[in-house]
Amino acid sequence: MFAREQAFFSAARTSTGVLGALLLVIVTGVGQAAPAGQTLRHDTALSYRIDGVLFQRAYPGPALTVQELLDVSLTAQGDGLATTRSPAPQLVLPFVLANAGNGQERFRLFVSDASGDFPLDNAELYLESNGQPGLQLGAGGDTLYVPDAGDPELAPGETLSLYVVADVPDGLAGGVETSLTLWALPETVVLQAGVSQPWSDPLPDAGTLYAGQGDPDESGEPTDAIVGAAFGGSSPAASASFDVLVQGPVLELDKTVHAIADPDGGQAVITGSLVDYRIDARIHGEAPLSNFVLSDDLPPYLALVEDSIVLLHAPDHGEGAQFESFTPSAVDFDADTRQLRVQIGAVDPGHSFRLEYRARID
Repeated sequence: MFAREQAFFSAARTSTGVLGALLLVIVTGVGQAAPAGQTLRHDTALSYRIDGVLFQRAYPGPALTVQELLDVSLTAQGDGLATTRSPAPQLVLPFVLANAGNGQERFRLFVSDASGDFPLDNAELYLESNGQPGLQLGAGGDTLYVPDAGDPELAPGETLSLYVVADVPDGLAGGVETSLTLWALPETVVLQAGVSQPWSDPLPDAGTLYAGQGDPDESGEPTDAIVGAAFGGSSPAASASFDVLVQGPVLELDKTVHAIADPDGGQAVITGSLVDYRIDARIHGEAPLSNFVLSDDLPPYLALVEDSIVLLHAPDHGEGAQFESFTPSAVDFDADTRQLRVQIGAVDPGHSFRLEYRARID
């Protein structure tokens, strides 16, 4: 879409004749970024009348050739935050690369080592190549990135999905965090400035000119390339980071008195009364648990009724949870410490357990 400005000039009657009207037309354009190599011609036209006779003159202006701007953007998807469990093989961190310049350009990609509470092992970078959203591995899947030989080439404004795949090690506690950064540079900058590690190597300033390194003009001659500033900063390198948070389990525990029966058939809390306890344990989060144990300490004057222990399990939690009988790994009551221990073992997140037992008031 173009905006046009028109300037009109008029002149008074002179002794040599009548200058009816002089029209000067200037056309300026505002639109999409001019592509590298495009020739911009700025011509001026004059139209006027003398004694009713129309005269027109065209004055060719200078031709300008658009140089190539080297610019790039890189975005971490999902606000750059990934929650995971430990261990987590092949954690996928998605990014989007975009050619923010005005020329056809290849881009060099760099994955830096994770920095934080733990490393990310076996990090690899994949390029979206099979047309299916998300990462697919194996035959017919997305392409493993190989620096230099596999640098992606993008047209101006074109985007490409990228996937960093890495392993979260075992044995991490919930709440620990690390960060992984992906970098992107126009390949022209990499070759001209000799960049191998953009996080530590010196980078050219925005505005640096590389003569003859841009896209060709209409005659086939290469244009100059100008270093842009990725994300509006002062560096031609774009970077985006993912924070990786190991999410520990969130345990919810409720203990209630389910029923009371006194020796006289009532519900009085007196010697000889039987008290039915119910303990509900709900496991939230993403990390599975191992060696899960429910324990309960009985106070003095409360004796455990033998064979009253019942353990129930539901694969979910909430109002509609359907509990079924569950066999624990072991059940133990220590008469000296007065502690009841029910060993459940391995538990997946999202599950619920209910422990019921009866005690007698002595």
